[in-house]
Parts: sequence; C-alpha cells; structure tokens
Amino acid sequence: MPIIVLGTAPIFSSLILALSALILLLFGLFQDQKKRSFVIYYGAILALVFALISIPGDWLNFSSFVAGHMDFTDDAYTRLVMALVYFVSICVLYGTYRYMEYDHITQFEYPLVFLLSLVGMTLYLTSNDLISFFMGLELQSLSLYIMVAMNKHQAQVSESALKYFVLGTVSTVFILYGASFIYGYTGSTHFSVIAEKITLLETLPAPLILGVLFILSGLAFKISAAPFHMWTPDVYEGTPTSIVTFIASAPKIMTLAFLIRLIYGPFGQFINEWQLAIQILALLSIFLGVFTALRQTNLKRLLAYSTISHMGYILVGISCASFKGVHSVIIYLILYAFMTIGVFLILLHLRRHSHWPVELKDLKGLGKTNPLMAMSLAIMMFSLAGIPPFSGFFAKLGIIMAAVDEGFTGIAVFVVLGSVVGAAYYLRVIKTMYFEDAELENSVYECHHSQETGLIITLCLFITTFYIWMPKSILHKATQAASTLIAG
Repeated sequence: MPIIVLGTAPIFSSLILALSALILLLFGLFQDQKKRSFVIYYGAILALVFALISIPGDWLNFSSFVAGHMDFTDDAYTRLVMALVYFVSICVLYGTYRYMEYDHITQFEYPLVFLLSLVGMTLYLTSNDLISFFMGLELQSLSLYIMVAMNKHQAQVSESALKYFVLGTVSTVFILYGASFIYGYTGSTHFSVIAEKITLLETLPAPLILGVLFILSGLAFKISAAPFHMWTPDVYEGTPTSIVTFIASAPKIMTLAFLIRLIYGPFGQFINEWQLAIQILALLSIFLGVFTALRQTNLKRLLAYSTISHMGYILVGISCASFKGVHSVIIYLILYAFMTIGVFLILLHLRRHSHWPVELKDLKGLGKTNPLMAMSLAIMMFSLAGIPPFSGFFAKLGIIMAAVDEGFTGIAVFVVLGSVVGAAYYLRVIKTMYFEDAELENSVYECHHSQETGLIITLCLFITTFYIWMPKSILHKATQAASTLIAG
C-alpha cells in the first residue's frame, strides 16, 4: 500500500503554489474583471513569496515525501535552484504586470497557469523517478503552451503557439522513448534502482545509451540547444515580450538543473557515454547561435539566437564532469537569469508611438532621446557579450577555466572565439543606439513609466554591474549545491 507522508521543503513549496492557484481560480470566477485582475496577480506574487520563504528550512518538521516507490530530493542543490527560480518568477510577474493589458492578455487565468508551470518545474527538479519527472515536465510544458497562446488577437501568436506545441510534442515522444529503454533494461523507473542495476557494469549497454541520448535530446529541445532549437526564434518573435521574459529564464534554469542531476546521479559513473554527446550539443549551439544572430535584424530573434549560444556555453560547463564545472554552471545560471530578465524588461519599458521596439533600427537615436534606458541596455549587452567588469565575463570565465582544468583546451578556445564573434551583434545594438540618428517620424522615444518594472530593471543592473562584490554567502551556497552532486 502506498505510504504518503507529507514532507520536505520542495514539496511543501509546490503545495503552496498549487493550492494558491486553486483558491485564486475560485476567487476569479466570482469577481468582476477589474477587481480580480489586481488581486489575482498580487495574490500569485504573494504565493511565490511564501513558497520562497518555505525553502530554506524544514520548518514544519516534515521528514520525507513518499508516494508508493517514488520519492523527491531535498538537498542544497535543489533548494538553491528552486529559490533562484522562485525569485526570478517573482521578478518577472511583478515587473510585467502593467504590460499585460497592452499585450492583450487580460485573462485572469494567466497568473494561475504561471503558478502551475512552477509546480511542474518543482516536481521534476526534485523527482527521483522517471514517472514523476515526466508528470512535472508535462505540467510545465502544457502551462507554457497555454501562456504562449494567451494573446488571441494576433495571428502570429497563434502560429507560434501551434509550432511550440507540435515541436514540444515531438520532444515529449523522445523523452518517453528514452525512458522506455531505461525501464526495459533495468525494470525500474526509480533513479536509485537504476543506479544500483548499472553499478556493476563496466560499460553502459546500448539500450541504456539510447535511453539517455533520447532523454537528452528531449531536454535539449526544452533548453533551445542546437539542433533542437528550431522553435525558439519563432516563439520569441511571435509571443508577447512579457511572456517571453518568463520562457527565456525560469524553465531553462530548471531543465538544465534537472539535466545535471540526471547525468551526475544514476548515470554519473559512465561519463564517457554522455560527455561527448553534450559537448557536440554545446559546440553546435555556440556555432549556430553566434553566426545566425549576426544576420538578425529583429530584436527578439536576435535574443533568441543569443539564448541558443548561451545554452552552448552552459553545456560546456556541464560536460566537464567536475566540481568546478558544476559550480561554474550554477553561477552562470544565476547571472544569466538576471541578464535575460533585464534585457527583455528594458525593451518592454520602452515605447515609441504606442509601439514597442521590434526591429534593431527602432533603437536608433535611443542614446539621445532616452540616455538612461540606452545606458541600461548597453550594460546588459556588454554583460551578455562577456566584457569585463560585468557579470557575464565572470560567468564565461568560470566555464572556460573548468574546461581547461579538465583538459578540454580546444573546447575552451572555441568558447572564447564564440564569445569574440558573438560580441559583434551585441555591440551592433549599442552602435545603433548611440551612433545612428533616429528617423524623423520616429524621433520621439518615450519611456512607459512603471515603477514595478523600473525596480526590477534596477535590481538586474545592480547584480550585473556589481557581481564582483557579490556576497560570499551566495558563492558559498553555490559551492554547497555543487558539492551535493560531485565532490569538490
């Protein structure tokens, strides 16, 4: 008979989010639109705050959560990643609230679907079983499909949502197919049993290699790694910026974090079997992301290919199979999250004749018409390019040093070259803002005033600019998190 004992901070935090979504849904059904929008948005933010507070300690004296033979991990690594994602989600939801009406997203269900996506993320990050992992991943995916399709007033949105859904279904098939290979060989879906079954093997059998590769391919789709990136530019371009801000940050962090747990956990002793595959994904992502971004004129497509290249840098750190590699990836995820949020919120904060900047040429003359926003966007571009003293430089430096320490000098050189070439399209944005004059009909560039968005942009700028003085407690948490997966 299944034993069910509520426990662990991760599960408790997901229960907070799930119950909050249900309560806010009931509230929204019986309230008028004007009142419920404000209450539900800030109710969702409050739920996230409570979920974040519940993470640091097992303060209700819960000890474990077991449902049948499935259990959930509660360690320093999962807690740090969850805290990061919850904090990032608070920033996104708080910073984009004022723009939902402009993006024609007036449905009160949006913040509820937002919360449910985070419930799914929590479940699969902490999962120790392929079944619960798949359930959490699909809850996240279905929620994201709904969010992308929220704006029904634009045909481009419907096209993006359909493409996202169809290709997402293909990735689901890959993951299920891979899980079937693993289950067929080991007779179990539980990570500890799988690890026990393969411990005595000298080499990983072909069915298990295929299983790992298929799951890796499915997860590569979720993080926009090449060659599974084809949905990313179209979805970024066709989806409202307020939603893209979330898609580009939290889900990618969670999926990468689970990928690390999977390959360093039950398959940790067979590094050679998965290391090369991840390195190939990393190099393809860097190459394709960098060189395709050079030809983009649409801002969101440019940022989409930028995301693909950054996923490649992160995968290089994962492939190092070392403590320094995992530690550098954790730091990279933290810094990348705030760089991404900062860029999209700055674009969201700008408005010209009731329209947001879409093409690169829309930023012409921004340095003169709105010097504060131009400087903010320039800082983010410098950081994404990896130019010191901004945080992006230290993030990439950690990845490069980890690769060199493991003897992957050629890959480290490739990362450096990719960063150098990639700097061209980031600097092109800065050149457009400061060295090209605005066209006469578009000479007025105003800033859409939102205190919430301004506050989050300021936070992102502070973290990006002053990372070198980041409190040692955060670096210590990253060290603790990496130590739970691999010895330092």
